Amino acid sequence: MYFNPTNAPGPVNSQVVLTNKLRFLGVSKDVAETNPKLKKLLGQPSYRLAELALDAYGPNQVNSEPVNTVGVTVGITTNKDMSEESIYAMTKSFWENVEKDAENAPWLRNIFLDAALTDLNMPLHVGAQKYYPEIGVR
Repeated sequence: MYFNPTNAPGPVNSQVVLTNKLRFLGVSKDVAETNPKLKKLLGQPSYRLAELALDAYGPNQVNSEPVNTVGVTVGITTNKDMSEESIYAMTKSFWENVEKDAENAPWLRNIFLDAALTDLNMPLHVGAQKYYPEIGVR
């Protein structure tokens, strides 16, 4: 058994599944709702019950149904002292290229603009504050 918090398909798991069959163990919704420690974890900001798709790791992933797992929101941060122009350009470039970049970094296929501000627990940099409203994300 191996535990690896990552966005699917994570690089380590992707390497393992190239030459090995891999079965993911999950958490039932029942357990998530009744286990006090897990319920407490899932009640914290950014944590939730998430679903690992059957095809997340290709044909060597041998699960017969999707697997529930603990999901967590991840983000990209910067220094508040970086210029507005730099962060604006970086944010814009990231979102304009995320689909193309996902060809080489498959985990990016699970990054969606409509969830960009989900579970945000810190202020946006002024450069990002300028970009997101321009494209209709609030």
